[in-house]
Amino acid sequence: MKSMIKAILLAGLLLMLVSFSASAAGVHDESVGTLREYFDLLVSGNADVAVDLWWPPARERGERFGIEYNDIFLKIDCVSPAIRDFKRLRPYLISPVSRLVELDDDYTRVEFAPLVDGVRVEHDYYIHHDGEYFWLVYPQDYYGRTWPVIESEFLRLHVDPGATTPSPLALESADQFVRDAGKKLGLSKKQLKEIAEKKIEYFYCAKDSTVLEITGHLVKGTMDLASNDIISAFFPHYHEMTHLLVNIKLGTIPIYTQPIIREGLAVAVGGRWGKTPEALMQLGEFLYREKLVEIDSLLTMKQFQNSATENIAYPVSGLFNLFLLDALGTDSYLQLYRDLSGQFDNTYAMTPDQVKSQLARAVKAESWSDLIGKFDGFLKTSESVQMTMLPGCDGSGKSVLESPKIRAFRDGDWIGFQFNYGSGSPSSGNMLFGRSEILAESGSSMYLEQYPDATDYEGHRWGVRFDQNEAGLYDYATNLLVAKYIWGLNPSEEYHNQQQNVIAFRIKSELIDLEKLEVEEIKLLDN
Repeated sequence: MKSMIKAILLAGLLLMLVSFSASAAGVHDESVGTLREYFDLLVSGNADVAVDLWWPPARERGERFGIEYNDIFLKIDCVSPAIRDFKRLRPYLISPVSRLVELDDDYTRVEFAPLVDGVRVEHDYYIHHDGEYFWLVYPQDYYGRTWPVIESEFLRLHVDPGATTPSPLALESADQFVRDAGKKLGLSKKQLKEIAEKKIEYFYCAKDSTVLEITGHLVKGTMDLASNDIISAFFPHYHEMTHLLVNIKLGTIPIYTQPIIREGLAVAVGGRWGKTPEALMQLGEFLYREKLVEIDSLLTMKQFQNSATENIAYPVSGLFNLFLLDALGTDSYLQLYRDLSGQFDNTYAMTPDQVKSQLARAVKAESWSDLIGKFDGFLKTSESVQMTMLPGCDGSGKSVLESPKIRAFRDGDWIGFQFNYGSGSPSSGNMLFGRSEILAESGSSMYLEQYPDATDYEGHRWGVRFDQNEAGLYDYATNLLVAKYIWGLNPSEEYHNQQQNVIAFRIKSELIDLEKLEVEEIKLLDN
């Protein structure tokens, strides 16, 4: 009897193992088969049918906002080398699978990594089994599948559980950016309404390594051209949001644009590295004025890539695009954007002289040197527009704040500050103002970065952080540097009076809410 029971149990166990193996093998076969079928359709010229193998929600995102790339035959998969370099990789699509990794019961990663001309070309495809069908999906569909979602007027924010949940103030600022940038770029009311209805999908990652896992690139963030999703370890990432808004405005455009225009526009409108455009303009002008970066060295894709490795290309490109926008107006500027876009081979092959000719023609300059002369003139006449923080405050104007250590004066478009520390005291600190209960509850990653040991954040939105060498205005809601003065870039005796130990500077008044600048609301911290 016991031997019979043991035999029955063993048979049941064997049946379970066989069923499990068959199930696992089935997932393996179906996942591989899905990618093979997809590539077979591409090779046979049936891209319109191949699209149907993508998960419907992913397909909708890829088609959202009506963006099309007229030099890529399949937008939904346009980041894959199999699509971008289809002619060269076509023979390798016959046997596409290098390795398969089962992620969980519903998702599989299929690695496509052929050796092409001695170089390994790698790209991961993700397959999702919805219980009935196997679909191609985007990596963020897997990584963000369980992330909590927050919606605002224009965004659908997928928040990595390891990230700090953005405050409502940060969401409001992101929405306001869409409105402001949309106006600068000429988006219509209809386009803004569509963005509000359909939303920008934003995957907010806890760290850069998660962005790397999703995109394959170690960057702070990116706008995924295939899905239109923003994937970033920073929020709100205005630079990447600008890329998307430009594409929404243009509708149909080649996927490649000379980076001095594409990246320069994103800097001019959305800033970069957690800094607003205004905060980067001073750096850009310094780099250009000191001939550390010349426009001539940024004109082509190859030149820009060489300069971008040190991140010095971006501020100068942003400044140059600010000039182009001012000289051309939005419509003519966007036509120039189109003119400097095209297929990869043609765009990459453009010479500096060809780009110079296009730029000079656009601004009606007689020559490249004439264009540079116009740019130099723009810098001289628009200093007050570009600069948002300058050294010195002589105490003139209307007094708006007075305390033993701080005095502030309103003088036209500027608010001047004098910080008096007296002899023997360190000339550094942080003035916090604009307290918000919302921020007190949600916290600020920038504040914790500046003060890692602080446990007493009271929710002040703004911080003026300064020492003998520099001063900056910080927004603790959006974690952005809003304005910056660096003594080394613009030396001035007005900034630090060493005898009296007074630091003085002025900030554009439009950046500061005067109602929040009250003695009882201010908190001083030592750096």
